Amino acid sequence: GLSPTLARGLDLLRGDNLSAGAPLPRLAPTRVRLGLEAAWAALVGGADVRHAARQSRVSANETATSGATLLDLCARVTRWGGPQAAGSSGTWFAKLANATDELAYNPVAVATIRGLSPQPGRALSAGVQVRW
Repeated sequence: GLSPTLARGLDLLRGDNLSAGAPLPRLAPTRVRLGLEAAWAALVGGADVRHAARQSRVSANETATSGATLLDLCARVTRWGGPQAAGSSGTWFAKLANATDELAYNPVAVATIRGLSPQPGRALSAGVQVRW
């Protein structure tokens, strides 16, 4: 039958320069992750949603970073070898990262280059893994 798995995560970070009474520079924003993977026989498919909140609590020499929500999709199928190939397997896989092609920036990058170096856009990767 169908076998679902739920993944989740939450990152919260806050830092202050107590002598200056100001936020520390280049801290990551609050991030939330929710993923669902479902397996049926040798076929596995999943989706992962990652959200980074707007980073507006910044030090004096930095600029705020907008929030972003990224969607990743994946699928894989594993085939086992026959009696002559005991212990061998082949897994075909594909992953579509940032499926919605969301424009996102790394809030911990140095502010002067942050706008010049966005995070990767939509990317498809596929392959085969063979074990023997």
